[in-house]
Amino acid sequence: MELLTEEQVERYIASLDVIQRTKMVTVQRLSGGISCLVWKVTADDEKWVLKQALGKLNVDENWFADVRRIEREQHAMWFLEPMMPEGTIPRIIHSDAINHVYMMNCAPEEAIPWKNRLMEGEFQSEAARQAGLLLRAMHENSRRFADQEQQEAFGDMTFFRELRIEPFHRHLIRKYPELGSNLEALISDLEENRTCLVHGDFSPKNMLVDNRQRVILLDYEVAHWGNPVFDLAFLLAHLLLKGWVLGKHIDALQMIERFLEAYEFNQERHAQLIGHTGALLLSRIDGKSTVDYVKEQKLKDLIRQTAIHWIQHPDDDVFMKLRKAMKG
Repeated sequence: MELLTEEQVERYIASLDVIQRTKMVTVQRLSGGISCLVWKVTADDEKWVLKQALGKLNVDENWFADVRRIEREQHAMWFLEPMMPEGTIPRIIHSDAINHVYMMNCAPEEAIPWKNRLMEGEFQSEAARQAGLLLRAMHENSRRFADQEQQEAFGDMTFFRELRIEPFHRHLIRKYPELGSNLEALISDLEENRTCLVHGDFSPKNMLVDNRQRVILLDYEVAHWGNPVFDLAFLLAHLLLKGWVLGKHIDALQMIERFLEAYEFNQERHAQLIGHTGALLLSRIDGKSTVDYVKEQKLKDLIRQTAIHWIQHPDDDVFMKLRKAMKG
């Protein structure tokens, strides 16, 4: 049962025991990206978010993914919440495996998507630093506290392959066969060097930033036991794109440096970061999930040229490459 309308969501909520019957319930559709239906549920002075996975993603090309990924998302949130800073992981209050739905507590009203702030030209280094601290805590704590059983529970990479490897890397191989061996090497790096819980969608659209620059992390559908370099590259690609589009080259570079510094990035441990970043940049221009704010052909060509060079030279010095790309 897909919850497509306000009336359907209201009837669904009324069938549950999570909200007192005496309270007036209202629902509001939220932007759920391309993979989910997301609704804000208000009952008097209390607020929650209801989320349901889609089998066919909301993009132009045919892109299907297993809806059971929403169970993986909840598993990741339950696992992470006790080991992460208070308030940075939403708390689940209702789970429905039959309809692939769950409800979680709602973030404070003043917390808005980091993407919104960036697209308005607010390139604040403190938010980037907080994102680095949060990601480091996620990677290090999962590595420290996950036992063998928990590692195996997150070990299935089906959702990551469906939502990342296939629409990003393999889609590029079909468009750029000359990059096939380079992209296959990056895929192997992600599939073979697996050391911690990886978020898999570490993007500004999935981070809410409050007035104190605290980051609340959402959307764990592709969380898996994997290679932490993917999360680093995923955020770098988004910050680079926004820096290019908005003409904020120096600001974007400063944010990236603060992020990597807070994460305690190590060039030797993440030797292929620049290659992974290149693959994700090219995917955002020519993959199945492209960004809608890169519109100028000249800029698209510049990003393609940069991304292809990075894919072909994945072991190059990260900071040297970033500073050259962000000259402006």
